[in-house]
Amino acid sequence: MSKLYDVIIIGCGPAGATAGLLLAEKGMDVLILEKKPFPRFKLCAGMLTRKTLDLCSTVYPGLEDELNRLEIIRNISDRYAISTGRERLYTGGSRYSYVLVDRERYDQMWHARVREAGAVVFSEQIVRVDIPESRVTAKSGRVYRGRFILGADGGSSRVRKTLALEKVVRPPWSKGSALALETFVPREKALFPDCPELFTGVVPDGYAWSFPGSSRQRLGICSAAV
Repeated sequence: MSKLYDVIIIGCGPAGATAGLLLAEKGMDVLILEKKPFPRFKLCAGMLTRKTLDLCSTVYPGLEDELNRLEIIRNISDRYAISTGRERLYTGGSRYSYVLVDRERYDQMWHARVREAGAVVFSEQIVRVDIPESRVTAKSGRVYRGRFILGADGGSSRVRKTLALEKVVRPPWSKGSALALETFVPREKALFPDCPELFTGVVPDGYAWSFPGSSRQRLGICSAAV
């Protein structure tokens, strides 16, 4: 019979890793299952606000020092801009700086921290969640059992879909889902601003963004017209 964990967490992004860290530090036997091995790409502009940093630091003391030590921060800006494809509509400032991080390395940092706290992390893709039996089955055929199952597996959450079948929650809501694309280009100051910039009217039912990095500019679009 497979080991019985106190908690099985599906997904080891920042949400799953935060939950795992808090539970492991309380002495619970935690298993986290993440379908992709770390480091792995994550489509995300990677901006952390002061509110986010302060909140995360309560869970991860010394977080900002760690971000600097591991050279995860790619840019810091106290300004932002909103534009169309033709003109800049507004430029503003904030008393708190926006911190732009390398999302792959940021997630890797949380992954390492939750393992240091004692949680077990496996690279497994979940294909079945059995709520009454409190167990999950991986694509590899392995079966894991836990007293509790926590879903942190994103917008297409298998945990939520299973709970919907059990009529515990509403079915996943797909209306309004959007498609996002992101790319990186060499950063040239003459072409890109030194602050996060959002663009409206560039794509139907969506927006675009331009976020500065240390050597590359992160450009992306998101549209619900798919």
